[in-house]
Amino acid sequence: LQEALLLAKLEDFQREGVKALPLSATSCVIEVYHDAQAAFTVVDIATNYDFSNLSSLEVDERNAQQFVEQLGPGKRPLWAVPVVLRPKNAGLVLVFACVFRESGSMRSHMAKNALKELKHWTLRNSQQLKVTFFDGDAGTEKGQRMLLGGPELAIQQMPKVVTAVKGVPLEAAAERALRELLRAEEKEEAKRAKREEKSGKARPVVFPAVEVATRPGSQ
Repeated sequence: LQEALLLAKLEDFQREGVKALPLSATSCVIEVYHDAQAAFTVVDIATNYDFSNLSSLEVDERNAQQFVEQLGPGKRPLWAVPVVLRPKNAGLVLVFACVFRESGSMRSHMAKNALKELKHWTLRNSQQLKVTFFDGDAGTEKGQRMLLGGPELAIQQMPKVVTAVKGVPLEAAAERALRELLRAEEKEEAKRAKREEKSGKARPVVFPAVEVATRPGSQ
């Protein structure tokens, strides 16, 4: 599966006239960091190439494949996805295929499309030197950053997840507070209307404007 996907991607580049070199990924694991609300794809690649010479990492979602094995309950699907590495100042690309099994923690962390959440990647070469690509700006390509080291260092550079009381995200807490404020205002308005009704102060009735269509010939 991994080899077939890699060969298919290399053939695509060959048809486009782009020089592409294959890399062999010996391990591909998804590490979920719940405190940081982030998942990192950690890949071991059999090469001495210095990944710090890369300029970008691209996940080829269009050619990704999902396989569900009929091996009984509890089995998670397999994902296979091509990944393109672009070195700095080089007229070629490096390609490897990553195959991993979707875990329970990964499914609970990720959205419906698991590949959409594969934003952060750690590459480790044969000399155990690691480079991490991570999104530091709202998950956009322009926000992709690279550093020397693993997920722990990248998490320190990522925006902090601010939480409210009892671990509720700040955005959700703000929305809840706004809803409560609107309900309180509605209750206060209802009480004010009742007080005015009891005191005999009738509130003016405002009728909505109505557009009247005039038939031709009628004045």
